[in-house]
Order: sequence, then structure tokens, then C-alpha cells
Amino acid sequence: MQIVNYAPHYVFEWCDLVHRFVEECIKEQDWGCNDEDLHKTFHSWDPRFAWGLVHEDKLIGCLTGIVVPHFFNYANLIFQESMWFVIPEFRNTRGGIMLYKRCEEDCRRYGITRLAFAHTKFMKEGFEKIYQGLGFSYLETHYEKVL
Repeated sequence: MQIVNYAPHYVFEWCDLVHRFVEECIKEQDWGCNDEDLHKTFHSWDPRFAWGLVHEDKLIGCLTGIVVPHFFNYANLIFQESMWFVIPEFRNTRGGIMLYKRCEEDCRRYGITRLAFAHTKFMKEGFEKIYQGLGFSYLETHYEKVL
């Protein structure tokens, strides 16, 4: 397995990963994912902050997010994770941790001062232990309402 920054030839595989992520992790939210919007999203990512986990030239996982100034202190940049997902067949192979380590390494290199990651209520129980093991601390609970 290797970590790569996003490249255009992975767009179709990335769309498949997003559909799988939505089905597994946020199915009740009815995001209405369609491939046209996903293609636009893929091409809007800053490739410095979008990583793919590749095995035998196939995209099997990804970690993506955006970088914005911190709400309370504009001088601090925050990486806000949007999606961290590895297909089930490659979980427990340390591929997800490899993605995270690359993310943290690159964020440090680009002057990011905070990382914000989340997990959904549909993720396996105990996932917060992974975050704590990576040095994260619990900050808040996020609620969403569909209008």
C-alpha cells in the first residue's frame, strides 16, 4: 500500500469510495450524492490536503479535508477532515493510520496548527479510541438538521 496525493485519474474510484462511505457512515442523512457533484468536488480539492490509499494501482481509501483559518484566531490554520475512509477489505492493515500519519505530516509542513476530525454515529463502536490514540481530545458533539 502507498499514499498518494489525488490525481485526476482516480476520480471515478473516489466517487465509488464516497458512495460506500455515505452508505456505511451517514446513510440516514440523505446527502443525495450524485456523480456529477462528486466530480466537481473531487476537482475542487487542494491536492495538498487530499490523500489516497492505493493498493495495486486501485484506490482503496482516502482522507480529505479543507484548510481554513481558525474561527477564534485567524492566525491559526485548521485542517477540517471531510472524509477518512478505507474499504472494509483493507481495514486492520494500518492503511488508515498511514493516511492519517501522512495527513499530519503534510499539515505540519504547511503550517497547520489544528486538526479537526469527526466520526458519525454509524461508525463502529470504540472509534473514538483511535482518535485518542492519535493524540486527539474530545471537543464537542455535532448536530445536524436537514432543512
